[in-house]
Amino acid sequence: MKKDLALFRKRERDLNDRERLMLSGWLNNIPELAEAYRLKEGYFDIYEAGSQAEAAARFDTWAKSVGLEHRAAFAPALSTWRNWQPQILAYFDHRITDAFTESLNSLIRSINRRGRGHSFEVLRALVPYSKGAHQIETKRRHFARQDWDMEMFDRAPPTEFAYTGMLGRAMLMRAALTASEVEEVNYGVDITRLVAMLESGEI
Repeated sequence: MKKDLALFRKRERDLNDRERLMLSGWLNNIPELAEAYRLKEGYFDIYEAGSQAEAAARFDTWAKSVGLEHRAAFAPALSTWRNWQPQILAYFDHRITDAFTESLNSLIRSINRRGRGHSFEVLRALVPYSKGAHQIETKRRHFARQDWDMEMFDRAPPTEFAYTGMLGRAMLMRAALTASEVEEVNYGVDITRLVAMLESGEI
């Protein structure tokens, strides 16, 4: 049954042939479920609009198609749109949501429950500074040829180098590049890692 429930959560376009067959078995036998699934797909289609005007028109068409038998189930979506329509429509100009913030808030609440009531100061420090929760990438910086003063190697006393000649110069330049061209970039807390740490009990 759990696998079947997952079918209803997926977009129809993302189903494979086997999943489509399984889904059709349900929808063909339960007309009310088929209509609810159609309404779910129609609601998601609103967010594929190319402009605010198109999104508003799609919502109006969708809202009118919600029958009485399904109105209670879709009441939260209907009321949210009507209460926050200007803010929701702003998404179609900027394509930015607060999904990351809401996900992080949910995780913080879970951490707070596990800790049986941390103070705000503890929670504020626990999430952003949890070891291993950050997304860190190692990047290589690119240097132009003229950034390197080759005469610097020629002027240096021979006793400072274990190698001489062109081989020594190449080895030294490579060592200098290796030391300076690699840098770490921290993109902040990674939600996926934070969830994994929470589930494993690391937090």
